Amino acid sequence: MTKLKISKAEINKFYIGSDFPKYTTQIINLVNSTAQATRPSVVGQMSDLVLEFRKSAKRNEDTLLEWKKWYLKRYPESIESATSKIYDMLQNYVDAMQKINRTMIRRWVEDLVIYKSYKGIKYQEIALHKVADFCKKDFRSAFSQEESKGIDGFVGEEPVQVKKKDGAYHVMIDIHKPKFTLITYSENKDGSVSIEFDESKILN
Repeated sequence: MTKLKISKAEINKFYIGSDFPKYTTQIINLVNSTAQATRPSVVGQMSDLVLEFRKSAKRNEDTLLEWKKWYLKRYPESIESATSKIYDMLQNYVDAMQKINRTMIRRWVEDLVIYKSYKGIKYQEIALHKVADFCKKDFRSAFSQEESKGIDGFVGEEPVQVKKKDGAYHVMIDIHKPKFTLITYSENKDGSVSIEFDESKILN
């Protein structure tokens, strides 16, 4: 197997980026994720635009300078618009950061590590109990060996997974179908919890 290494000097022949002080890009990325300033609706669909530029440019015109001119001709206000959105949102972050101290951080860590983790466990038990009661089946939480396989519990003989509906796991469901019957829960503003599941496997 052949392995090749491309030096930084070679890369710089094709790409000229900007240098930023330490940690600043992480902060700007975080702010931008809230401001959504570089969405296609603001700056265009970049992958399509680059492809369009490459097709239209002559070989000796396929340079960073020509790309910049080509892009700004089509989106003359986009850079300033995105900059304003990020800067305005940054001011909100700066205001919020003035309110953060060590005591608040400790309270946040405690809430995450102790209270939210325990609440997740209790919601799991409540969901299992509610589904089992609806299906008129027994239920139990999974043992450690079963948990290692992704099983959170059983309703009757059916292994199930219990996940928060708006959590990171749920976002991946359309890509990776769950192996076991999925029970999702979501918290409502009135303090109640909504549960969704497909009872067909459990009732079989």
